[in-house]
Parts: sequence; structure tokens; C-alpha cells
Amino acid sequence: MKKFSIKRILSVLCALSVLLSTFALSADSAFAKSKVNKYPAPTKLKTVTYSEKTAKIEWALSKKLKKNSGFQVLYYNPKTGKYTSIGHTTKKNYIIKNLPETETRRFAVRTYVKKKKKYYYGKFTAINIPMPVKSVKLKSAKYASKGKANISWEKNDTADGYIFQYSTSNIFYKSYTSTLIFYGKDTVSTVLNGLGKAKYYFRITPFKVYDKIRYAGKWSGVLTAEIKTGCTFAEMLNACPTDVSGKDTIYSLTKKGVDISKYKDTYTRFKAIYDWHMANARSFASCYYCTISFNKCVDALFGKTKQYDDFIKMADGHFQNRSGSRPIHKWPVIFLAGIPYITDPRIDSYIDESCFGLPKGNATEKRFLFSKYFSGVRTKDIFAAKFAVEYKVL
Repeated sequence: MKKFSIKRILSVLCALSVLLSTFALSADSAFAKSKVNKYPAPTKLKTVTYSEKTAKIEWALSKKLKKNSGFQVLYYNPKTGKYTSIGHTTKKNYIIKNLPETETRRFAVRTYVKKKKKYYYGKFTAINIPMPVKSVKLKSAKYASKGKANISWEKNDTADGYIFQYSTSNIFYKSYTSTLIFYGKDTVSTVLNGLGKAKYYFRITPFKVYDKIRYAGKWSGVLTAEIKTGCTFAEMLNACPTDVSGKDTIYSLTKKGVDISKYKDTYTRFKAIYDWHMANARSFASCYYCTISFNKCVDALFGKTKQYDDFIKMADGHFQNRSGSRPIHKWPVIFLAGIPYITDPRIDSYIDESCFGLPKGNATEKRFLFSKYFSGVRTKDIFAAKFAVEYKVL
């Protein structure tokens, strides 16, 4: 047996001591980290706005931040295969500047706790921010025939699809704007149907899909088209096909008064819902509950199919007396292809010409749908009577 010298034994013992110390230090560090930073990983990390060079991201955290805590934002460098810190913040959003010009830029966010000038980090959540796709131009937007417009645009070979908007607002105000999504780069035209007699504005942007999120490019320039002959209200509704999947909900809400399976198209189903609420308006405890029931029925009629792509929107209009006194009613409003209509099932019960300043023969009489007093299609501006004081989207 080979004899070990005292010097060699001491050398081995020294090495073991260093190893044990290192292990203990590592264990203590891990323990301290888990003990100090008890925050979970951030959630709902998403890109709010972005471009080639700048992006704003935001996220959520299930626990409230305490003193000396915050978030660290990191960038993943594909060349080194490592994350590097680009900043700290106590807010739940961060503006990233000087983005690298690569196809996909990967970032991460994690919590930190600062104690005695040392940072203790939690688990991170990552997100990919792609380079924006190149924008395309609208080639043509022309009136075709009654309620129709032909639209065409350039092709983008790198796109996964296109987001197309049309509106009766030149600033594309949310309530007046409808949005269509076309998947596939080869779709470069569409025929819009069910439009009203109005001037429409059109724009488009291509998009790419990353992590199940659509990232759009810049909007194209805007083209316009004057729809010389628009659809009637019935034709506009029938441009949005519905099925009977909401039958049971509507049947229950109308106390077994409306069975939409008895009607052949969207217009007759919608009118049956309206007529029932108008006939039963006085049986509701308040205007509010009548309106809510009506809106729920309309949602059940359209909400299952999702075939209308924002063509139809429910809203709430606030109106007051012409004298300027306080608002006394909320009239439900429905937007069809960017054109608003007042659809209040209580209209027969509450119409008071002296109150609302609607003299007989005035063009504004046609603002209300299905009413025996004010029937037909609305005029160009629902607020022409000058008593609209506020509008909001539900």
C-alpha cells in the first residue's frame, strides 16, 4: 500500500474544504433567493405597440409589489444563447428602444427583490417581437351595385393574412368601423355587401402570426367610395346570416314569447325580438331591465355564429330634452356597417313630441325602427335633432 505524505493529506483536506464551502455558499444563495423573492412569474405578457426600432410591452402580476421590488426586462441574444438585462422598472410596462434588425426579437420579464444592494430574481416570462411586415397599398375601392363595393389590394408574400377596415368615419372611430380578417397571403380582393347609402373609407394592413398573436404592419393609405344606392335595413341585417343556436336563450329571455326557429332570416328574427319587447315593455320593472333583455336577445341571435365580423355592434345612446334638461332615457343603438340606428323597443310607450322636440313631418322622424309612429330607415345623422349629449360603446 502506497503511503500518503502529511503534505498530500493536507492538500486533499484543503480541496475538500473549498468544495464544501462552495456547495454551502451555493445552497445558501439558493435558499436566500427562494426566501427573499416569493413573487410568481409575470403573466399576460404582450406587445402593446411596436415598430422596427421600438416596442412597448406590458404584463400582469398576481401579487402586489412591495418596497424594494420591481421587474427586470431582458433581451435574448441568439449569438451567445444568453439573456442580458436591458433595464429595471417598478411599472407593469416598458418601452424597449433600439430593437435589433432581426426577424424575431426575444425578450423576457421577471421580478426582483433588492436587499442589501443585491438583486434576487424570480422566474421569467418570455415573448417574441417580430419585425413588422411591409405594408401594402389598396389598389381599388369602387361602388359595384346596390349596397356593394369591390375592393382590391397589393399582395405581400411574407404575410400570413390581412386586416381590412371600412368605416363611415374618416378617422375610423371605433363604433363606426367594421374589421375583417383575411387569412392567407393570396387573398387580394373582396366584395363588401350590406352597405348603406353613405361615403365609406377603407384601409388595410398585412399581419404575421407569432405565438398565436397577430402582429400587423402600418396601415395603408385610405381610399373612399360613395355607395350611391344603399341597402335597406332589412337587407343590411340579412347580409349577416344567423342560425337558431341562440333559440333557447331568446325563448327564455322573452318568457317563451319568441321562437326564432319559426322565422326564415335575420331580419324577421330580429323584428320578432323587437316586437315582443315593444309589446311587453310595461311589464319590466324599469327601462334598464327592458334594454338589457333586448340587448341579450340580440347578442344571442348573432353571438353564436360570429359571421358578421364587427358588421353589427350594440351601443348605448344618451339623449336629453331639447331644452337641455337632464337625460331621461338610454336608447339602444345598433351599428350596421358603420351606420347607427336607434332600436328602442319602448319607443311607443315613451314618445312625447313636446319632450323630445320632434315635430311631425320632420326628417328626424325616421330615426326609429319598427315604430308605428317613426318607421323606415334613419337619416344620415342620428344626432340631427341636437339632443344627443353623449355616446359610448357598451
